[in-house]
This record gives sequence, C-alpha cells and structure tokens, in this order.
Amino acid sequence: MEDLTLNIKENLGLIPEVIGFLANIKDFEYSYKYYNLRHPGGIFNLATNYVVNDFIELLKELEEHQNNYDKDRKIKLEKKFRDLINDFFKFYESCFEVIQGCCKQHIPPKKREVLWKWLEKKMIMGQVKNSITKQKTI
Repeated sequence: MEDLTLNIKENLGLIPEVIGFLANIKDFEYSYKYYNLRHPGGIFNLATNYVVNDFIELLKELEEHQNNYDKDRKIKLEKKFRDLINDFFKFYESCFEVIQGCCKQHIPPKKREVLWKWLEKKMIMGQVKNSITKQKTI
C-alpha cells in the first residue's frame, strides 16, 4: 500500500492549494460578476461542503446500519448514498462555474446551454485558455 503524504503549504495548513488560490481572487480580477455567478471561491467552497457533509452523514448511517440492522435502516443508507452521488455531480458542475467565472467576458451561455459545452466551444477557439492565462499574469 502506498504511503499517504501530506504537504503543508505555507499559510494553508492541510487545506487544498486551490482553496487558497480561489480565496485570494479579488472582485476586479475576474469576470464572475459579469456572468452573474458567485465568487469562484464561494462556489467551490459550497459544493465541497455539500459533498463532505453528505459523506460524513453516509458514514454515520453506515456505522448505525452495521450496529442495528433493519430494513428501514437500509433504505436510509441508500438515500444517503444517493444524496452523496447527487452532490458529487453538483460539485462537478460547480467546477465549470468556477472556470467560467475566471474567464474574460464573452457572450454568456444561452439560458438552457450546458455549461461544459459552452466552455468547450470557447476552449476550441482558444478564448478560455488565453483569458485565464492572461488574467493570471496581470
């Protein structure tokens, strides 16, 4: 089994490095407000929080299920698992919102347009990659 290595970054402790980056985004640095999105750090934090809380709830239910098995408990366990999977999908979608919020201002996606497809179109045209790189270096 591979050993787990935790790198402690200066001023971050055990927090993933991406959180430090997103937390330091200033209001004027990116165009998330143009797209009517929350702050990219807030989007990431909220989505991560839902996944972690659902995972904790699933673990608690699993422990209770192992100690006191009954058919009703099995249904609760399945619901907790569905909640966790659902929030993983929301987390996945939220990552695209974070990316969108870090883009330059482009024509926003259409009302029913899938966000990853909009980003993919912009990426193919080189707009997203170039705008993120240029804004980061400013």
